[in-house]
Amino acid sequence: MPSRVSLHLFKGYKMHRTALLALTLLLSTSTRAEEPVGPSRIDINIDELFDQTEKLNNTDDTDSVWSLRAADGNVLLSVPIRITLHADRTIQLNSSTIRINNARFVCWKLQRPDEPLPINPPPHIAGQISITPQGKATWKLDRRFRGGAIKANAGLYPFKIEVQRVRALKEKALNAQPAERRDALARVTKLIRDVNQLPKEITTDMPDRIYAIFELSDNATKLSIGGPTPLPWRIDLNKWNTMRAGAEPIADDEWKRDDNGKADTSQLPKARQRAVRVMVDTIGEHKHPYDLRLCARVLAQSGMVNFAESDRALFSLVDSVLTSADPAARSSIRDAIMTTIPPTDANIRLARRLRQASAKPIGPIWPKDLGKPDNNRLKQLVEAANIQLIDDDGPVIRLMLEKILDLHRRVPKARHLLVNHVQFDKLAENRLRQSILFTLNHAATDELAARWLNDRFLASDNKTVVKMTLRLLQDAELLSKK
Repeated sequence: MPSRVSLHLFKGYKMHRTALLALTLLLSTSTRAEEPVGPSRIDINIDELFDQTEKLNNTDDTDSVWSLRAADGNVLLSVPIRITLHADRTIQLNSSTIRINNARFVCWKLQRPDEPLPINPPPHIAGQISITPQGKATWKLDRRFRGGAIKANAGLYPFKIEVQRVRALKEKALNAQPAERRDALARVTKLIRDVNQLPKEITTDMPDRIYAIFELSDNATKLSIGGPTPLPWRIDLNKWNTMRAGAEPIADDEWKRDDNGKADTSQLPKARQRAVRVMVDTIGEHKHPYDLRLCARVLAQSGMVNFAESDRALFSLVDSVLTSADPAARSSIRDAIMTTIPPTDANIRLARRLRQASAKPIGPIWPKDLGKPDNNRLKQLVEAANIQLIDDDGPVIRLMLEKILDLHRRVPKARHLLVNHVQFDKLAENRLRQSILFTLNHAATDELAARWLNDRFLASDNKTVVKMTLRLLQDAELLSKK
C-alpha cells in the first residue's frame, strides 16, 4: 500500500494530500504472478567443474572415515551436483545417475555442514544416496570403495564397517594375560555395545553440494557425461584451457595504443579473439545449456561483454547467449551487461535487445551494490542515468528514477549533483511527462523529488516543461475531486 502523504507547498503551488494519493494509486504497479513450480532436477555446477579441471592432477580424496586414492596413471574427478527439490518424488543417486565415458564411478560424496565434527562422525561418502522431497539425504554404510581405505583414528565407525576389527580385538582380549583378560574383555564388550548403537543408515539435511567422484586417466582431454536432462554433454578440456585464459579480466596493457597512448578498444586483443572463436565453436548449432552457461561466465568475468561493439563475432556470441533458451546463461550475461558503470555502447545496445525480448520491464544499467561511492563514482552514476533517461528505448522512467532516489537516500552528500545534473531538459515529450508524474508521486515524501519539482520543473527555463508540470498538477487536483 502507498504510504500516507502530507501537505506540501511548492513556491505557491498547493498540492493536496488527496491529489498525491490519487496519483500514487494511479501510478502503482501490480504484483507479479508466482512462477510455476517445476519438477525436481539434477544439475551439474558448471562453474565449479570449470575451476577444478584446470589441472587434472587430484589423485586423493577423503572424508572423516575414508580415504580414496586413484591407481597409478589415473586421477579423481569430483563432478559437483546441485539438486533442486519440489514435492514430487524422492531422487535416487547411484552409479548410473551420472556417467562418464572411459571413467569408473567411485562414489557419491556429500559436503559436510560447516560445524564441529561429532565425536564419532559418520562417513559422508556412499555408493547410493536418497534425497527426499523434504530435503533429507539418506544413505547406508558401504563396506568398500574403489581405491578406498579406512583412515586411522576415525572413531567407532571403522568397527561398524569392518566387523573383523572387533573380532580381532576380542581375540586379542581372550589371549591376554589372566590378570588383564577381564578388563580387556570388558573394554571390548563396551566397544561392541557402542558400535551396535551406531546407525547403519545415515540421515542428514541435504547439503548445498554433492559430488559424483570418478576415476579416469590423467591424460584425458575429452569427457562425455551422460545422465538426466540436459545431459548428455561433451567437454573438450583443451578448449576449456583457452576459455579459462579468456576468462581472466582484460588487462589494460592488452589493448593497442594510439599515438597519444590511449587504449584503442575498437578491436579486441588477439588472445581474446581466439577465446571468442573457441566459444563460438563450443556452442555450435546445438547450444547446449551447460556450454551457454560457461560462455556466459567467460564473457562476464573477462569483461569482454562490455566491448562487444568492437568485434562482430563477439557481439553475435553475446546475442546468442542472451536469446538462448537457458535462463541461467541469460541471467549471468544479463547481470554483466546491466551492472557495468559507466555503460559502454555495447551495454546500451545489448540492454535494448534485452528489453525487446522481455515481456516484463527490465530495469536500468546500475550496480547491484553501490558501496560507498566517491565523487568520481557519483558522476559516473549520474552520467549512466542520463544516458538511459534520454534513450527513447531505455528503461522505464520509473525504474531509473527510483534508482536515483535510492542513491540520494544512501549518499545524501550527492544532493546537489542529483538535483542539478539529471538531464530532464533533454528528454523527449513522453519520457519527460513520465518523469514529472513520477516526481509528483514522490514529492510529498522524498526530498530529492521535491527539489526536482521546485527547481527543475516548476522553475525551469523551458516554458514547455513548466506548462506540462502545471497541467499535470491540475489533472491531479481534478482527479482527487472525483
